[in-house]
Amino acid sequence: MSNYYISPAGAGDRSGSSRANAGTINTLGALVDKASAGDQILIRSDQGSYHVTSPIALDAGGAAGRPIVIRGVDGSGNAAQATIIGSRPAKFAGDIDAGNELFKLLDGADNLKFKDLLVRNTGTAFRIGADVSRVTIDNVDARNVQYFLNDLASGSSRTATVDRMTIRNVDVVGFSDKAIKLGYDTHAVTIQHVNADMAGQVGAPFPEGVHLTDTVHDVLIADTTMANVRSSGLATAYWNGDGFATEADVHDIRFESTVATGNTDAGYDLKSDNTVLVGALAVGNTRNYRLWGSAELIDSEGHNPQKHGGSSGQNQVWIGQSAQVAIKGSVFSDASSKTIVFAGTGGSISFDDVTAYHAGDATLNGLYHTTVAGWNEVADHFVYPASMAHDIG
Repeated sequence: MSNYYISPAGAGDRSGSSRANAGTINTLGALVDKASAGDQILIRSDQGSYHVTSPIALDAGGAAGRPIVIRGVDGSGNAAQATIIGSRPAKFAGDIDAGNELFKLLDGADNLKFKDLLVRNTGTAFRIGADVSRVTIDNVDARNVQYFLNDLASGSSRTATVDRMTIRNVDVVGFSDKAIKLGYDTHAVTIQHVNADMAGQVGAPFPEGVHLTDTVHDVLIADTTMANVRSSGLATAYWNGDGFATEADVHDIRFESTVATGNTDAGYDLKSDNTVLVGALAVGNTRNYRLWGSAELIDSEGHNPQKHGGSSGQNQVWIGQSAQVAIKGSVFSDASSKTIVFAGTGGSISFDDVTAYHAGDATLNGLYHTTVAGWNEVADHFVYPASMAHDIG
């Protein structure tokens, strides 16, 4: 295994062959081309920030089980986040340039692993521009981006399907469109220990924390929080902004111990089929759960839905006309008379060991033309105990 080196100013002949001959960040693509499977490219973290205003195109990689690793290190070679700063204004407003792309993965950029980086003031931290496989992003944080990861085909590539990807240990603070967007036939993805907060940014008509579209399938989202994804508008308009969103042809998605809080539309807006949520938590979203396809909600919670504005209703669980939903071992609580706890027109829903705490003048059952099974499994309580209160984010 060989190491290649990058520092802010470079050094020596800038070939990247040693610390004394460190390359610059703009030589990263060439170093990836030069590297072999299992090699590392070490980005020095303690000599200042890196300034990148144009995409770094990557079109080579390692081998299965032997990725090329691109990571931040200190002067002793220990893991330490290297800071990369782009062209996005530090105080972003929706009517100005979103900023540059940073890492652009093109055909051949397989078996790459990115670690220990901090990306600031950048339009898109990672752009998937072609079909790639076995990509890992670990301990890479972002501040002030449009996207952390955007899956969008580039140039002559007609698709940008990702076959096996892991995104973990990521914090995103301040994004204006989506934290993570995956599309095409992307599959075998794990998103774990990811926390994203839109943090008051604006710009996109349909902002979402995690957005899965096209025929994305076989995705695990675990120990992950999407917070404060918001839009605004006239009182008569529909205010978008979902924590987690999946589209109609997406399937086989699993959520484990996830949190959606403070979003102006749904915490979970899920049109996918074969969707399972275990230990999910939704707090303070206009509709905590908005389910359109086939879904199971197991040992999960919804608390204090809050209408932030616009024409939407305020619900714990809303189901669409084609939904097939099963709710098991779950708890819902709030004290607002404006909440319709279970709402929808059409579809089917079943209950098993479900508890609902709600205001005495709130509507518990707002399901119309809906096939309902197990209604006697809903424990209905008018008293809202203080111990059930949740305030997250």
